[in-house]
Order: sequence, then structure tokens, then C-alpha cells
Amino acid sequence: MIESWKKLTFTQHYPKTDLFRYRAMAYLMIPEKNEINRFLVKSARNKITFYICSSSEGSLQMLESFFTRLYACRTDPVENPLSHGESVMAAYRVKISKSSGIFYYPALLQNIAMIASATENSEIGYEIVIMNKNNRGYAVLNRLHVISGNADIRNLKFQIKSIYRRAHRESKIKLKPLKTGKFVTVRKRFSADPSMLMNFIRIPEDERLV
Repeated sequence: MIESWKKLTFTQHYPKTDLFRYRAMAYLMIPEKNEINRFLVKSARNKITFYICSSSEGSLQMLESFFTRLYACRTDPVENPLSHGESVMAAYRVKISKSSGIFYYPALLQNIAMIASATENSEIGYEIVIMNKNNRGYAVLNRLHVISGNADIRNLKFQIKSIYRRAHRESKIKLKPLKTGKFVTVRKRFSADPSMLMNFIRIPEDERLV
């Protein structure tokens, strides 16, 4: 599978997310049949960067359109930002109840993005993978990477589990742990409204934005 990566470069500080526009354009994030889209946040103590990727040119164009219409930004081609010695620290299958309705829980992504700011000399990757198997729904995976540095893996896993437990208590988000290092086959589709992705794919306000 050939994947193309783009880096999001912002032209204004503290970009805000217009949730009304997000909901109207959320369908642009769903890849074409049998394709995969990826959203990556690389978070370090002094900087935070955002990337998008797709396994098809058409899906990547839709993904670019979503971000450039929602935020003041441009997209620049880059090499795979996960190609240099990263390790998957944790992986989860995202589940949301069909009866949950539309809700917004901003603390999840904000807290995950802030973990690395307290971790000296380490860079953490937060990745969301969207898969469209048969055009009848889509599936969502969440992977956490240690990209560089000497992070305390045990402590990071504890922090992440705490954040996800709190998200489950305070919202209807469920993240099922998966074994890392194995190919994941997603048999069940994620049938929630695409605008529910605002809980996982978004640009949080952050002074480290570059």
C-alpha cells in the first residue's frame, strides 16, 4: 500500500475549530471504499505538529479540503513522519454507542496532546486511523507512538489509561485495548455520524503549535 503524507502548516496562531462547519464537512474525512486515512499529532515538550495521510489520492484530496476549509492552513508534502524508529506504545479500537447522539468531549484530545509537554526530551505520536471497508460504515483505530527520546513507557501508559477511563466515565467514548505489533482486522463498522470524529480529529489550541 502506497501512502502519501502531508504536513499541516498554519498561517495563524491558535486556530479555532468551528464545530458547525466541522459537522457540515465531516464526511470529507471518510476515505473511499477499501482505503485508509490517517491523522497524526506529533507532540514534544516545545512543539506540536500535525499530519494527514491517505492510501489513495482522491481520499487525500478530500482530507486536505476538510482541513484547509476549516482552518487557516496549507498542506506540504513530507516523508513518512513515523519512519524512523518509532514504537507503537498502545493501540485501541474506538467504539461509540449508536444511541449516544452527537456529543463533543474536547478534553480527550487536549489531554493526550499535552502529555508530551511534561515529558523531557521525548516526542509522542497520537494517531487516528479511519478505514472504509465496504462503503457501509467506517472503523476507527487509535495508536500511540513513542517517536523519539527516553520516555518512561510505564508512566505514559498509566497516564493514557487514566485519560481514557475518564473519557469513558464522562462521555460515551469507549476505547478497547488491542495487542500492539499485530495486524488489525476490523470486522465491525463504526456507524456513528462522521461528525463524532471531532472528539478524535481536531486541532486543539496549543501554544506549541508550529
